[in-house]
Amino acid sequence: MLYVQMEPSETHKYWKSMVAMFPTNRFIEISILHRNPIMIHLLIFVLNFVNGWLIFKILRQFRFMANSTKTAIALMFLVLPINSARVAMINFRYTYSLTLFLLGWYLLVQRKYKLLRLLSVLILVSSFIVQSLLAFFVLPCIHLFLNNHLDKGLSKAKSFVYSSAVFLIAPCYFLLVRLLDPPIASRTEYYTPSVRGTFKGLFLVVISGIWMIDTLRKSPKLTYVSRKQLISIGTFLVSVGSFAYITAGNLSDVSEWMLNFVPRASDWDSRHQLLMGLGLAFVVVGLVGDVKARSKKQVFLLTVAACVGLNFIFMKSYYVDWRKSEGFITAMSEYRESPDLDRVMIIDTPSATRFNARGRVVRSYEWEAMLSLALRRKQIHVVNSEQILCWVPNQVIPQSIIQVSATADPKKTIFTGDAGIAVMVIAMNPCQ
Repeated sequence: MLYVQMEPSETHKYWKSMVAMFPTNRFIEISILHRNPIMIHLLIFVLNFVNGWLIFKILRQFRFMANSTKTAIALMFLVLPINSARVAMINFRYTYSLTLFLLGWYLLVQRKYKLLRLLSVLILVSSFIVQSLLAFFVLPCIHLFLNNHLDKGLSKAKSFVYSSAVFLIAPCYFLLVRLLDPPIASRTEYYTPSVRGTFKGLFLVVISGIWMIDTLRKSPKLTYVSRKQLISIGTFLVSVGSFAYITAGNLSDVSEWMLNFVPRASDWDSRHQLLMGLGLAFVVVGLVGDVKARSKKQVFLLTVAACVGLNFIFMKSYYVDWRKSEGFITAMSEYRESPDLDRVMIIDTPSATRFNARGRVVRSYEWEAMLSLALRRKQIHVVNSEQILCWVPNQVIPQSIIQVSATADPKKTIFTGDAGIAVMVIAMNPCQ
């Protein structure tokens, strides 16, 4: 809805206020795609498959893993029921940034062309518009270390220095962009790692890293990887993928980790799982075991089927959420001639909130966008405060209350497309 409502200059200002480090998404989302919903959603669908293919290409660089294991990990990466928030247009940059990152990772560790390694640095830097990838950059650098030490025969010291020099790109980028393009004051804290969160994240990374190193020591030449080693590697990958989010105060306890897997919970917070897919895929394949064995293969296929089923449950909730939005716009379009709808309060009743995807709360700017489409007006303010302070200067005082209700069953809406949305508009003047 944001894309439909805003002019290019308005959208540019909106993304500027929401995102600090974004040298490319202004160009990609606005200049190239023109905020086209169909094109963006189609690209989200395609790029997720591209990400799975890139994961497979990266895993093929590891000679100590069986091809069946690499295939199983890539497939599990594709079907894991995580990061369902990727379907939202506002999260599109997460998807294509991950694609750029994986492409840069693959080019960095490929063994044939040195020129492609230089190109990989530019691609990796362009992906850093998603700040969590700055921490995730340690993984390509570790991969580069393994290539230099195990394949090229360089000493551990030289390999470590080379990989460390490459990794310095990430902190340099962070400091440079922070100086040249800092976030606005209201978003500075959001983009600044907390001391407590940083220590939590480092603790998780260090503990999982020690466990991984301990398990890998049993295969000094890395000619074979066991189930335990796969699980330890996956645990380390998950900790690295969650590090940036923990430093920002997210994923602070076990319940927050688990809520992202609950169909009627998490709101849009499942986006914090963006970088967990690879690690979780390692863990799942490690738990299942050698997929070449018939019994293990059946267990793996059952796991894939369960993941597909959970994905369907998550994604259908976004479909009925969309049908609710369409129903609201249609219902409100009958009030185009009403003069008292420039400043409103909206009551989303329990019958209507059943249609909210993942138990999310509809934001005020979403209501404003939908009302702008329905009423064909630009300046609409939705007051979401529970208290109206009439004596406060410049306070936005609502003229009307819009009560939203739904008569349909969300399960039936999947097939009928009708959410049965009804609205009741009540004039109000609370300051008299």
